[in-house]
Order: sequence, then C-alpha cells, then structure tokens
Amino acid sequence: GPFVFTPTTLNATTGSVITFNFSGVPGFHSVTQSNFSSPCQTMPGGFDSGFVQIGVSGTPAAIPTWNLTITNASIPIWFHCKQLAPQPHCTAGMVGGINVP
Repeated sequence: GPFVFTPTTLNATTGSVITFNFSGVPGFHSVTQSNFSSPCQTMPGGFDSGFVQIGVSGTPAAIPTWNLTITNASIPIWFHCKQLAPQPHCTAGMVGGINVP
C-alpha cells in the first residue's frame, strides 16, 4: 500500500542520526513513537515529529525531513504515522522499528 516507511526496520548505533524523508503520497504524515504491544498508540513521553506536509509536486530539494538521534542502541524503538485521514495510516501499515529483536 501507499502508507509505509521504507525501510520498515533498520539497525543503528548509539549516537546515529536517523533522517526520515517525507515523500510519496501527498498529505500530512508523522513519525510518532509507540511500542511493540500497541504499535498504533502514541507512547506517553515519546518522540513525535508532529504532522509534516508532503506537497503534490515535490522536488528532491523540497522533500521535508525529520531527524531522530539514537541515544541507546540497546533499546528497541517502535514508531508509526498518527494520521487518521483519509484512513488510519498505522493500521494501513505505516509502522516501523529501529534495533528491533
């Protein structure tokens, strides 16, 4: 489907900066922390990019980005897109993980 993070999982070391490039389906998307047992629920106190807009005719220079610094590579990180329109993006498959088992 069109609502995905690519890649869905990756490994990173402590201190690495992960850059999320917002491209693809126009609209508003987010990178919002969740957990394995509730992948579509925002984790209280977790990170959240807020909604980032993808334009209709984006050029590579205009692709919005958001950075996440890995502070402890031994702790798995789960994330999802919290957008609910036109359908919930998380349940459509827009979920991912960093350093997952």
